[in-house]
Amino acid sequence: NNESNNDDANNNSSPSNSVIIRRNKPGSKNEDLYSWGEPLPFESLHSPLNIPEYIQQTIRHNSADISSIITIPNPDLIDVNLWIYEHLRQFLIELNLFILAHDSVTNSTIDPSMKVTVNGEEYVFLCAAFDPPRDGSAVDYMLNTVLQANSVFCNG
Repeated sequence: NNESNNDDANNNSSPSNSVIIRRNKPGSKNEDLYSWGEPLPFESLHSPLNIPEYIQQTIRHNSADISSIITIPNPDLIDVNLWIYEHLRQFLIELNLFILAHDSVTNSTIDPSMKVTVNGEEYVFLCAAFDPPRDGSAVDYMLNTVLQANSVFCNG
């Protein structure tokens, strides 16, 4: 096996029977994450997770190239519903990363509960991920909501 990560991500010249695994090394700096080089053709991805791997590498290669990201690489091999499903899963992954990137802006220490004041009355947002619903920080609220959506999405 040829394991490809931040140090050897551009070594895509391996024999055709070799498997290339693209992973971020533990402790990688943010600017070094997803430094995998050129995307591999879909047909060369042989893992059970080849569709999400292809979507992720395409996003990481050029997130502005929406056409490449949403175009099914081989419509004869990939069901359009599965393609859409995997994009929705990827959206939830990206949304989690976005939320976590803002942890320094708001967290349970800075803002222990979400409150809003309207016409002098204070309202507290309750997180429906709990039974019964309870208050929490904005980041916890967002993460719990995304986790609940992911759970419903994957198990529904």
